[in-house]
Amino acid sequence: MKLRVLEYDTVSSTNDVAVSLAKRGAREGLVVRSDYQTCGRGRGAHRWYAPRGTSLLMTILLRPKAAPAKLSNLTLLAAKAVADSLRRYMDSVSLKLPNDILVSGKKVGGVLVEGGALGHKQTWACIGIGVNVQTRPKKVYKRGTSVLIEAGKKVSISEALYDILSKFVENYGNKHNKIVV
Repeated sequence: MKLRVLEYDTVSSTNDVAVSLAKRGAREGLVVRSDYQTCGRGRGAHRWYAPRGTSLLMTILLRPKAAPAKLSNLTLLAAKAVADSLRRYMDSVSLKLPNDILVSGKKVGGVLVEGGALGHKQTWACIGIGVNVQTRPKKVYKRGTSVLIEAGKKVSISEALYDILSKFVENYGNKHNKIVV
């Protein structure tokens, strides 16, 4: 799988854009990334808010060959990729199933998977990932945190993007996959 990143300044949500592109036939490996979302969302009816330019906001489009019931496996696979990549910067990274990434017990990121199917065949899956990378303490929800706060150093959003996509590709399949930004 070759990943291709489309970058936007502002979108309603990266999942909205990726779902629209998936329905129009976009290929597996498309990554939608934005600096800001006007209607970012998490699991259930929860809103995902991130100040402009402080968080990694992205969605990966897949065309899995698995049954729709296996969609939850993609959530765990993506959450594990995020957690594994964040361990490069700090030690106390953990998962709160099904879709939260925690550092020192506080939420630093989350995963939202949406999919489309025809009968018993999955036709596409969009894996939304949000990670608070450079969010400052006063702008973080009381149960949240960021890489900046926990690692005590500034990590670029581009570096976090590359690290997470690398871990995701490694976990998802062929280790010879490429990331194109």
